[in-house]
Amino acid sequence: MARYFAILLMMLVMLAPPVSAQQEDGPVEAAAAAFAEMRAGWNRGDIEAALSAYRDSSDMTWVNSSGVSRGFDDFAAEMRTAYADAPETMGSYTAEILDGRALTQDSVLIVARWDISLGEERLYGGISTMLWRRIDGEWKIVLEHAS
Repeated sequence: MARYFAILLMMLVMLAPPVSAQQEDGPVEAAAAAFAEMRAGWNRGDIEAALSAYRDSSDMTWVNSSGVSRGFDDFAAEMRTAYADAPETMGSYTAEILDGRALTQDSVLIVARWDISLGEERLYGGISTMLWRRIDGEWKIVLEHAS
């Protein structure tokens, strides 16, 4: 099932035209701004602000080397357990958007190179693919694959 989803996602990416640099305040820019807000929250040590970028729903999907997990509640609980009592251990979250594509006016795919460092030590990093959706006027991550 996950393989078919990955194939579908790749097909959507290939069919979506790259976003023009002339486009302002479009869906990609709005999702990128929400992504910047998420990183700003992380960098303040505010786990709740960082989590607010994700859709609070049972179908929010997180994919990493451990596999596929669904549901905001379990994802958020893991993040809160790891960081809520020790925000100083969250480090600095930086990212470079490598690609952004509007799939629809309410759906955006962002591919970013990311790093989380604490002082001079790189804790985590890699490439992330995020599917953002505008839901009730707010941009939320509904699926993220981080590697």
